[in-house]
Amino acid sequence: MRLIPILAGAALLAAVPPALAQPASAPVTVVVDGAVAQGGSFAFARLARLPQQNLPVTYGTGGGVHGGRYQGVLLWDVLTQAAPIEQPAKNPGLLHTVLVTGRDGYAAAFSFGELDPGGSADPVLLAMRNGTLQLLVPGDHTGGRDVHDVVRITVR
Repeated sequence: MRLIPILAGAALLAAVPPALAQPASAPVTVVVDGAVAQGGSFAFARLARLPQQNLPVTYGTGGGVHGGRYQGVLLWDVLTQAAPIEQPAKNPGLLHTVLVTGRDGYAAAFSFGELDPGGSADPVLLAMRNGTLQLLVPGDHTGGRDVHDVVRITVR
């Protein structure tokens, strides 16, 4: 009977978190959540209104050196829009960490100090590539913290 495999597939889709179940053809959005006052869904149109950057990025992989120029918004600018919640402490911004997660579950973590343009030498870019958002870390020698098809940014 064909009904059983269809129901099993539907049950699998129901178990996938909504941000991850979004088809690749859906409008590009990223959810910003956690310790932020103005989080929520950042659609591509909202990201396009932020200051745009065009940065060179190169990194090594097992297949050689890859790179090019990429356009997008700084991760820091997205975080600024989401308004991280500060707790009374010495250097309160440094208490936060940021986890950027792709549709496939791959994630990269950053300290706030790495992302703050006042404290980091290399900006971290959220670039539009092939209809998806890709996190690129220009200062990294490998592409280990590059996250493809970004769907969530969590501030802790």
